[in-house]
Formats: sequence, C-alpha cells, structure tokens
Amino acid sequence: MRMLSLTAGLAVALFATGASAQSADLSGRYNCIAMCRGEYQPYITQNGPELNVVTEAGVPSRAWPDWPCSPPCSA
Repeated sequence: MRMLSLTAGLAVALFATGASAQSADLSGRYNCIAMCRGEYQPYITQNGPELNVVTEAGVPSRAWPDWPCSPPCSA
C-alpha cells in the first residue's frame, strides 16, 4: 500500500504541474554587450515561437526557430 501511494504521489508531482507544459518566456529588455549601435537597450517580445526584436538602434526585426531540422542541418 505504501508503494502505491508513493507511486501515485510521484506521478501527480511529475504530470500535474502547470510549468511542465510551458516554455521559457524571453520577452523583456536586454543589455548590449559588444558592437552596440545605439544608446538604448534591445527589446524582445515573444509570441509563441516567434520573436519580435527591436535593436539598440531602434531597428525592428523578426526571428523564428528553424525547426524541425532533420540531419544534416545546414549552419
């Protein structure tokens, strides 16, 4: 009986957490470290897998993951 309750508790802990289905949120301000082109901080807004980027110079850009990639992947 003790083994059954331990197994059930472990299963609930692994599968019932809200964070298990979420990915990282990358939205926010970042600090430019090298080769900065302006006086402002870059800003990234994440919308699902897509990223909207405003550089430190105020230039907007978009990014998205290149997946799925089956081997051999070009770099």
